[in-house]
Amino acid sequence: MRTFTKQTRFEHSLETLFQWHEKPETFSLLSPPWTPIRIRNTHGPGGIIPGTIYDLQIGLLKIPWKAKHTEYQKNTLFTDEQIQGPFQTFIHKHEFESCETSSAILRDSISYQTPANLPIPLIEPELNRVFTYRHKKTQICLDRLDSFKGPTGKILVTGGTGLIGTQLRLALSQLGHEVYILTRNPTQDREIHWNWEKKEIGTLPQPLKCVIHLAGENIASDIWDEKLKNKISRSRVEGTRFLVESLRMQNAVPRAFLCASAIGIYGDRGEEELEESSSPGSSFLANLGVSWEQETKKLLDLETRICNLRFGIVLDPRGGALKKMFWPFVMGAGGRLGHGRQYMSFIGLEDVVNSILFLLTQPGAKGAFNLVSPTPLSNADFSRILAKVLNRPAFFHLPEKLLTLLPNKMAEELFLASQRVLPGRLINAGYQFIHKDLESILRYCLGREL
Repeated sequence: MRTFTKQTRFEHSLETLFQWHEKPETFSLLSPPWTPIRIRNTHGPGGIIPGTIYDLQIGLLKIPWKAKHTEYQKNTLFTDEQIQGPFQTFIHKHEFESCETSSAILRDSISYQTPANLPIPLIEPELNRVFTYRHKKTQICLDRLDSFKGPTGKILVTGGTGLIGTQLRLALSQLGHEVYILTRNPTQDREIHWNWEKKEIGTLPQPLKCVIHLAGENIASDIWDEKLKNKISRSRVEGTRFLVESLRMQNAVPRAFLCASAIGIYGDRGEEELEESSSPGSSFLANLGVSWEQETKKLLDLETRICNLRFGIVLDPRGGALKKMFWPFVMGAGGRLGHGRQYMSFIGLEDVVNSILFLLTQPGAKGAFNLVSPTPLSNADFSRILAKVLNRPAFFHLPEKLLTLLPNKMAEELFLASQRVLPGRLINAGYQFIHKDLESILRYCLGREL
């Protein structure tokens, strides 16, 4: 039997580190983005208590895996063992050790045996990749508990099952908030039915500390035609209008309303540096952004604090642009789009979640905020760095003439528009980025740390 060990010292107390591992959201938060782990069922007492069995699916191939917690000593260790899966034996021991000056060591030890003791050379590099990520994620989550602690309350989230919403919901729950999700198909506690197209909505919780409105049709789900553009527009403008009207009608007006928007509001601006005070553009997405943000102002007369979250390209392999780009670049078929000089403004998913939590806790934060990294890059540089992180070439490129064959100016707005956007107001308010530059974002979320 072989053993792999990963050890990290955290500047948090032993009790804080262990208690964080006991939280119900921790297992999902530690799932590496490039190898998603889905909990199918849970049996037994729950959490990390001995006797708890997790029925899992691992990775894109949905490999079945059952693990059982077998050992638990408060503030010292807990152990889980594979009872069904690809290994002959797989025992994961989590050990905790107190240090001086209120710090603690986490030691993850994996003892494993492959079927018929076959040597599989990729196992330990992949374990190192996974646990390097898990320990960095643990640090991010522990820092969140320190940075964003404060009065808790009821928070209503739309788009709570999407890329951003899933991680935000987990983070809010860990901070002690009561998180409610508006969804078309509620299946769990604290999920409330809504359908803006049919003007249907359930009873909203009260009093509401905040509403975080993230729902909207994916702008890159298919080739643009008039029907899809109309759906993209209506889901944002009419969806927000119906939500605001419902909040007023049910007297469930929140103290704060954080509503998604996008940097598409600036249009195609070349090399111009864009901040929140920059004028909007005149394209389809720019006009949509203006109309979308206008709907949120209908709560101003009720003294609700409103923040318009102008998202850049959110980077994570579980969804969005990076998910679409990943395999072409892995296969060596990645490269620039058009001339490649157009600016791309992006942000890592961890900083998206943290910036939303930051604005939630800032009573003076109002108006538009650009949720982007402070280091925008040209498309050519973006492609070069992604290829470098993946250790692949980036010789290919799609000519502008080919891209512009896409109908309804889809390429001109999504792929060729230049938006050199800076997070001026976010930085001035005191926000500290976890990852400022593209390479650090990609190495973290793709598990390609040096």
